[in-house]
Amino acid sequence: MIEASIRAVPGLLVSFLVLASLLCLPTWLAARTGGHPPLVRVLLAASLAGIATVTLLPGNAGDAGTGKCDTGLSLQAALDSPSAWMNVALFVPAVFFAVLAFRRPVTAAAVGMLLSGVIELAQTNLVGGRSCSVTDFAMNTVGALIGAVAGLVWLRARGRGEHRWWRDAAWGTGIACAGLLALAGIVHASSPQTYDAAAVEHRQEAAAKASAGSSEWITGAAQSVFGQGTEVQQIEEIKQNGGLVATATTNRGKLIAWWPQRKLVEAIPKNNQADAGPVRSKQAVRIGSKFAATWFADEIHGARLTTKTLAPEAGDQAMYHLTYRRYVDGVMMPMRLDITVTSSGRVIGFTARPVTDPTLPKAELDRSAAEALVRGRTGKSPTAAVLLAQKVAGAWRPVWMVGMPEGSKTPDMFVDAVTGRKVTPQMS
Repeated sequence: MIEASIRAVPGLLVSFLVLASLLCLPTWLAARTGGHPPLVRVLLAASLAGIATVTLLPGNAGDAGTGKCDTGLSLQAALDSPSAWMNVALFVPAVFFAVLAFRRPVTAAAVGMLLSGVIELAQTNLVGGRSCSVTDFAMNTVGALIGAVAGLVWLRARGRGEHRWWRDAAWGTGIACAGLLALAGIVHASSPQTYDAAAVEHRQEAAAKASAGSSEWITGAAQSVFGQGTEVQQIEEIKQNGGLVATATTNRGKLIAWWPQRKLVEAIPKNNQADAGPVRSKQAVRIGSKFAATWFADEIHGARLTTKTLAPEAGDQAMYHLTYRRYVDGVMMPMRLDITVTSSGRVIGFTARPVTDPTLPKAELDRSAAEALVRGRTGKSPTAAVLLAQKVAGAWRPVWMVGMPEGSKTPDMFVDAVTGRKVTPQMS
């Protein structure tokens, strides 16, 4: 820890020796002239030189000079940080020797705390490569208190005690209160940009923990979806909506999924051509349903299944499309699942939207009312209307999607089934 501190602050030892010499020599002369024991005061001066060089010399890191300050305070992070313990140790000697020199422990502790506050303010705007931190201020204050208590114990062990303890308590309390108010005023006037380093680190750790295991899981999923012989060539992860979208690129195609929800979204095979085989509609439905039950058990629960044969004239090279949709009170929910199976029994691909059913207000407009509204606004007779759950301005709503005649210049319209207003659903 000491070696790291020395590397982080170029010229630390040389600067300390120079500053200590500049402080200790006049302190020694003043003590001798005033008739005070010089050793304790010289040690106090050396301790202050150590605080100044360690905290105020420009370093190689930090946000100082940029008007930023870390206002996060995490006890666990402080206890686990060698740097935080160094901040405690830094102020113990100075306050300890101040108590021995002046026999005013409360005043010494208050001055030590305010000295720490002044240092943090300087690190905010004045000292390059340093970082203002509320945690540092707190740990410095702890060090000052430890030094004051240690000094008091030392004095009493030698039968000296405090110098007019009641006056020390009054002065120390007054200095602490006035100093803290002054520091608060300066901070308010300077308005530094604040951030919470502990919270940022916690989020980073949470993100790392969340992504841990995603590669292994999506690799297994890709091998299961695309079959034996699947080799994963690359895995990409993109942050989205508080989670990750993981994409596994394999020798047989791409698989996209949400993590850590472990929800498959889409399979894009390289070979999307029909396969010749003996599988017909009923067998294809069984194959597709088994696949859906394996990977989308929650999504297909209570959903309607419709099937369609693609290119039935192709005979043993036809493909079969399975569509799952769920309806609640006549409203089609946002969940969807589409699976395509070839005549060879191969799941050629799928697309899914594994969304939990939203809670919707009750629809007040029926189909005929929605079509009448559109007819009155456009002068055209709609050809179809479907009641869907759609996100509008960030909230889920029951919405009629009203189809217009083919060739019409008027696009399909969306009508809120509660208010009757024309709306524009959010793209997802």
